[in-house]
Amino acid sequence: MELFLDHFYAGIDAKSFDEYSILGELIPGTEVRTTSSGDLTWSGVYPRSSSGVYMELIKRTGELQKAGLSLAFSGLGYEENIEENLRKQFPEIHWISNEVHLDGKEPWFWIVKPSDQEQEPRVWTWAMEFLGNQREKRRKRIGQENTPIESFVSMEMRFPPDLIDQMHNKWHQWVPGTRSLENGKYIVQILCYQSHDFTLVGTADPQIELPEVQRIVAKLKAGRSVQEYRGKSFRVFTSGGELIFEFLGQTI
Repeated sequence: MELFLDHFYAGIDAKSFDEYSILGELIPGTEVRTTSSGDLTWSGVYPRSSSGVYMELIKRTGELQKAGLSLAFSGLGYEENIEENLRKQFPEIHWISNEVHLDGKEPWFWIVKPSDQEQEPRVWTWAMEFLGNQREKRRKRIGQENTPIESFVSMEMRFPPDLIDQMHNKWHQWVPGTRSLENGKYIVQILCYQSHDFTLVGTADPQIELPEVQRIVAKLKAGRSVQEYRGKSFRVFTSGGELIFEFLGQTI
């Protein structure tokens, strides 16, 4: 069974979140929506890529007050028996799972995650197996998104020092990809579908309490461009065929 990066999120401070909705106008195919599942409701901005991976900028409020970084993995609609396979491959991890419903009704996906993440809302890694109609919908997104983004390339973040060791030794021990801890930097080369690797670079910063994203880089499709934008919380610009999101110092 192969798992790939399905999507990743960064939590956005509630006071800054509304500004990010402009990405829905700047980048075709970007959704700005509120979603409900069970007792949890959240608002997010969703730039997508043709590779199948999408980014979620999520409003930090309610139960997501401390949301920092999340990496979600799947087979992008082609996965089977995820929980059984993870339990066999990583028997030292205590896995928990449950079924997630979209808007409280339609089966959406089966989520599998290490149980010790329940006590650490700042950084999450989890696997998902799509259910019912959602499985086919997920497959169809690959290569068919109406977006100028071909793939996501990298993300640079700052973390409270206590998280760096946890991420290296525990939180990401099962993540599909390679991990290293070099000169205080936590580096993960994450596997993506069709060989589009995604690099996460984390640096320890004793001045922050929650993870803070600094920069996200995406590859543009040939001949495509995106209107540049600079606001109070972030800027978006293109350089050498890449689309770059820079976050201007706010904690997320």
